[in-house]
Amino acid sequence: MVEAMDEYDQMLKDFEKRKDQYGFVEIRCASVRGRNEKGESIWIGVAIKVIPHKKDEEKGEERNYNYGDVIFRRIYIPAEDFLKILRNSRETRILRIPGDPELEYRIEGLRKEIIY
Repeated sequence: MVEAMDEYDQMLKDFEKRKDQYGFVEIRCASVRGRNEKGESIWIGVAIKVIPHKKDEEKGEERNYNYGDVIFRRIYIPAEDFLKILRNSRETRILRIPGDPELEYRIEGLRKEIIY
């Protein structure tokens, strides 16, 4: 069985190898409001898809659909910034999406085919 961190490390290595081809990364994510162990309201990342785009491609329109307890987002960030996010996430094992400081995606729950 392939461990989640092995897949993560391979994805990071692949992205670093191809980073000069990419201009930006499209991130599509969904989060829901839940409760932590203390009963406090928190945002939980439930789905994420990362799509690298070549430098000559055009960005679409960013989206942010907030339905109160569910949020769907589509954002675009420079490829170099996404690489920094990946590198920082390796140590913490938490992928944080720009613009959502409280939202976290646990690395152990991510799979390469979902992310990349």
